[in-house]
This record gives sequence, structure tokens and C-alpha cells, in this order.
Amino acid sequence: TGTCTTTGINSNAATLTMNSSVTISSQPTSVAVCAGTNVSFNVTASGTALSHQWQVSTDAGTTWNNIPGATSAVLNLTAVTTTMNGNRYRAVLNGSCTTNLNSSVATLTVNTSATIVTQPTNTNVCRGSAVTISVGATGTTITYQWQLSINGNPFANLSNTAPYAGVTTNTLTINNAQLTMNGYNYRVIVSGVPCGAVTSNTVILT
Repeated sequence: TGTCTTTGINSNAATLTMNSSVTISSQPTSVAVCAGTNVSFNVTASGTALSHQWQVSTDAGTTWNNIPGATSAVLNLTAVTTTMNGNRYRAVLNGSCTTNLNSSVATLTVNTSATIVTQPTNTNVCRGSAVTISVGATGTTITYQWQLSINGNPFANLSNTAPYAGVTTNTLTINNAQLTMNGYNYRVIVSGVPCGAVTSNTVILT
């Protein structure tokens, strides 16, 4: 208003926009899976003009690199391989009021299934002597359980009682073998937690 404009004139209207900073309500978490599995990492965040960029570190977090095209709240990895074991992932979030906010770091652990590379073989032993039966295997967190079948009966787990030793190792030892053991069948179950188990060939003791 003024002396010559007693009724007043209005200025243009100005709009006040309140932007919010980026906040993370759910962080990505570490996962352990078997090779060949699909994996997802998630981050939940809010804020004005929110954007995402996932990054990966292959050197325990020393250096980080953007993952091309990984610009959503979910990072999807398809058929992970053992070469990705130990990789670390994080999301970098930006917004109108926030620059380069890093999420928590999530580690990918890739386990391998148990695989038998050397099968046990049939073996001969003299009465009263000792003999060993061995298996060669690879995999993550491998465990072994030797089993016995007598006269075609179902296989049963062996325990470390005479004449057996090493029933939960890759080498089964049979001490003081007797004639009554002729024709016994042996095998081993090799487990690779958490990726399942595999059973060896059956071998015969003569």
C-alpha cells in the first residue's frame, strides 16, 4: 500500500517447500548362501528427492566402487559365485538435504557344496592287521560320517569304538580286522554346511 495505492496491490505468491533429510529406517544385512544362489540386499530410507547408489568393496572395505545400474532400494545379485565370497556391499543415499549418506555394510559369504574328488576304493587286509579307507572332498565346513552295512542291511553310522577310529574324518581306520568282517560294505557321507551332503561310493572290505 502507499499514498497513491490505498487499496494495495498483491505481490506474486511465494511457496515455502520444506525438504526433509534422508534417514535410514532399515539397514542392509549380511547373508551367507550357497554358490549359485540369488541374493538381495535391501535398504529402507526416506527423504526429499531420495536417490540410491549401491557400491561393492572387494578388499574388505578399503575401496568402494559403484555398481552400474544399481540405483534402487534393492540390490539383486544373480547366481553368486565363490569369487564373490567376502564382498561387502553398501548403499549411498542422497537427497535435497543430504549428501552421500552411507548405509551399514553387509557382507556376502558364499559357501560351496560338498564335492567328492577322490572316491574310496575296495581294500584287502590280512586277518589281525589294520587298514584305512580314505575319501578326498572339497567344500565349505566339511564334516564326515562313515557308515557300515553288513549282509545287505541298511547302512548305519559308525562310532569311534574298536575296531574303528576316525569315523568322522576323511580316513576311516579299521584295526585288528577279523574274518567275520569279510565282505563288509563301507561308505562315507560328506556334508558341507549349509549346502547339503553327498554320499561316496560303497567299498568292500576283503
